[in-house]
Amino acid sequence: MICGGINPGIPLARIYSFDLEREEWRGILQGPIHDIVQTDEYDDDLDDYRTLWSEITLADLRGSLALVHYRKYQHVMDLWLLKDFDNGIWVKEYRIQIEPIFPTTEWCVKALFMIDDGRIVIHFPKTGLLFIYDPRTNTSAQVEMTRLDALAMYTGNLLSLQVGDMV
Repeated sequence: MICGGINPGIPLARIYSFDLEREEWRGILQGPIHDIVQTDEYDDDLDDYRTLWSEITLADLRGSLALVHYRKYQHVMDLWLLKDFDNGIWVKEYRIQIEPIFPTTEWCVKALFMIDDGRIVIHFPKTGLLFIYDPRTNTSAQVEMTRLDALAMYTGNLLSLQVGDMV
């Protein structure tokens, strides 16, 4: 609907959360959109709303909810981490300059997670490229492999699976 120029009435700043253990909806979490709009000088019109909607994704960075704000034309990716769910406190932890090593034809990032040594894995679905960003050195490297259509991380223990339990 947004791509068609229709405002669906869903506020961009709201993140609806579901508690899997309790099997119930939690409160509505306010994202850092207000801070993004103020610092990046977006206008309050449908075109900027549509642009911002396509630039935002959510990710899990080592157990923390992260909001990824990727601006293709500025070649910058900001990672906001949720520090306090109850008070809705977000902190911009990383700003990744993605030019010139990253492809500039990408509109969004679909998968992003942090590995044990603190490096961040970034997947661009349109080109299928996979990159690893090291925040300690502020450098990136492309992983040499075939094109990936999708990427996910399994956090369970494969050794604990019994033959009968495998899907």
